[in-house]
Amino acid sequence: MTGAPEVIDDVAFIAQLAEGARPEGPPFEVAIVHHNQCGSGALADDDFRRRYGERIGEDEEALRERIVVDPAATVRHDVELLRAAPEVPDRVRVSGHAYDVTTGLMETIVPAAAA
Repeated sequence: MTGAPEVIDDVAFIAQLAEGARPEGPPFEVAIVHHNQCGSGALADDDFRRRYGERIGEDEEALRERIVVDPAATVRHDVELLRAAPEVPDRVRVSGHAYDVTTGLMETIVPAAAA
């Protein structure tokens, strides 16, 4: 259960934004937010994941990578992925947060730091 693989897909966009939109601007922050009670938690059930994968034509293992049952853990993972991407400029700060949908509170899990 590793979080959203879309983070890697977003690397090129983030790099382009940092270099194109504000080439000489100050550092800016990309915040990754995961939340509790996420519907992707249903993918933790093997039978559900298999049937859902068949229905949408997606590989079961790829779906396994999208499970979020522990937002703090998955947001840490996704922050690490983004920070490790060499395409993201140093002036991009990446932070990770967990949002509690029942209380409306946001918790910073990983403070902002350079990518």
